[in-house]
Amino acid sequence: MLKFLCLNLIFLAPSFVAFSQTVEKKVKWQGFSGKNDEFYFQMIEGFQVITDGNYFTKTKDGNQAQVDSRRTLARYINGVVLMLEFYEGDAKDIETALTERQKGKLIKNELVNGFQFKSYVEKTPEFVWETQYFSLKKRLYVLQAVSRADNNQIVRNFLESVRLVNQKQFAAPNSTNNVKPDSLTVLPEIVENLPERVDDSQPLQDKSDRGVIILYRPRPRFSAAARQARLSGKVKMKVLFSSSGKITKVEVVSSSGRELDEAAIKAAEQIQFLPAEKDGKLVSTFKTIEYSFSNN
Repeated sequence: MLKFLCLNLIFLAPSFVAFSQTVEKKVKWQGFSGKNDEFYFQMIEGFQVITDGNYFTKTKDGNQAQVDSRRTLARYINGVVLMLEFYEGDAKDIETALTERQKGKLIKNELVNGFQFKSYVEKTPEFVWETQYFSLKKRLYVLQAVSRADNNQIVRNFLESVRLVNQKQFAAPNSTNNVKPDSLTVLPEIVENLPERVDDSQPLQDKSDRGVIILYRPRPRFSAAARQARLSGKVKMKVLFSSSGKITKVEVVSSSGRELDEAAIKAAEQIQFLPAEKDGKLVSTFKTIEYSFSNN
């Protein structure tokens, strides 16, 4: 039978990727179980962990879905982005809000071992984006994988590692014919090709080969004074997305006053992202970020 690791997804501590000049590095897959050991998956070590919650997301018909908490695991490796998001709250409405923004084609919509399972695929000349939703009661798990070609082996391993557990019954929703649902898929080590990094003193002026991928953009927090004064407005900033994987410079180019500017800067400094690439190297690049504040 499948044995779960004692480490639970909802208790993960932040662990950020450290880029180095090493040309090659062997990395392993790590297994994690979701809440109540109901959802199992594997992620390549060296991932980022992002946490937030206590906010509303809206559907097209105007309904508000309460997000009590959200946990995100993200990893970029060899031109592939892997992500898992775990939501607690109004799961059905959260899923509705997320899927309404989908550009891909719905290829699966079925009940699997008590989970409602939906799978979308978006294909462009530049990438293949696969998104899968697994909802159960007030919990939603979302897998995302972005690669430059169909049938990428890293993506296949990521998706095939999923196990759904309900009343001691196991299901492998993405399994091939030779994968047993009640067994743990043993995934091979991966040789990671780490690109060189160009420091912040030389931010990219030309178009990158692969642009910045923003994984998490936090909402700005109103201070008590700003909330009491019912302030509103927009703050536009010039932000340096460093090749180190950190926000290293934020410059306000359009202000709405000190209170809102400070809130916007603090939010921008917490953006999580994957750096841009040019000629096989990680590069620093500027992007314009805008936050809108409403007193409603």
